Amino acid sequence: MYYGTEASFSGGGDPACREALWPTGFNDNTSGLGSFITTLTGFRKQVQLWDAGAQVQRYADDTFYAFTRGNTFVALTNAGQGGQTQSRTITYHPYPNGQKLCNLFNPSDCVVVEGGAFNVQLVSGAPKVYDPFVTQA
Repeated sequence: MYYGTEASFSGGGDPACREALWPTGFNDNTSGLGSFITTLTGFRKQVQLWDAGAQVQRYADDTFYAFTRGNTFVALTNAGQGGQTQSRTITYHPYPNGQKLCNLFNPSDCVVVEGGAFNVQLVSGAPKVYDPFVTQA
């Protein structure tokens, strides 16, 4: 992220790399990015991810990447907003069988570890942040 990401600024070459925020009326939610960033940074502070230890890669291929940091599981894709749904079974993780993980951005989207694995689906390029701390809505 850079200054202006929350207002959907995309940066670019000089002088576009120094867009002014005030013409937006300081509206940081023009595309939903402001809300996304606020939710993510609030969660980061709440669970103190900076003290959670090292990031551990859990899955990687050409279109899907997942890692954990502490108890938090993050799944990302480069498929883009119009891309195909990315579905992966995660078998390398720190969770016991029966552990329920819910998505920070949609707490009704939960997975349960069964048989040492759980499935993650990323739709339309959206990332997911699962954590046992997030409670189901």
